[in-house]
Amino acid sequence: RASKVLEIAAACGLEPIGWAITTLPRGGDQYHGDLLMSGAEIRQAARFQLKFSEDGHSRFISLVVGYNKRGQIEPRAYQVSDQCVAMERDGLIQDAEDPGFLASRKAKNKECVPSVIHQNKQLHQGEAFLPDEFLVKVIASEAVNPRHIFHVINFPYENATDDHLRAHLQVHKNKDYHVKFSDFNLLLWIHRKIGIDLTKQLAKMCC
Repeated sequence: RASKVLEIAAACGLEPIGWAITTLPRGGDQYHGDLLMSGAEIRQAARFQLKFSEDGHSRFISLVVGYNKRGQIEPRAYQVSDQCVAMERDGLIQDAEDPGFLASRKAKNKECVPSVIHQNKQLHQGEAFLPDEFLVKVIASEAVNPRHIFHVINFPYENATDDHLRAHLQVHKNKDYHVKFSDFNLLLWIHRKIGIDLTKQLAKMCC
């Protein structure tokens, strides 16, 4: 399924640039204040950056959306460091008991695992550490002149049926084909009906 989504997105001239995390306020003394990203989120971000990279470098970001101290919704954007990506790739880190931490990975039987140094201290295998040093802050901003690619954004994807398609076409019956099919969720759904190749041709016409 994911590969089909990426193919259709590419036909629309789109590419993955990040993922969004929504969260309530979280933090504590053990984190020295706010928890910026959990250990699991940092590891997932590293895997995403490794997957969506070019020549060893990635522009893929993690957008954390939550409340600030004034009670307002505020987006914060991060990348994880290249070192973090490499350590996740090479299996040097693992989840810790506390979700806000990471831990150096414990070696399996007769396995040699490189040591992990954190703040000039060599960690014991399985020892937890606060991974804030892995985070690189990215400026979160919106486009000055946003351009809308799709004309329609109301087609349900997850639970869509043929009835939804008929209703959609009825609502937009007086519009040109390149407009009525210009809905990303519709393109993702309809490839199961007409095949991926025809859907990509449709996507290029609609975007």
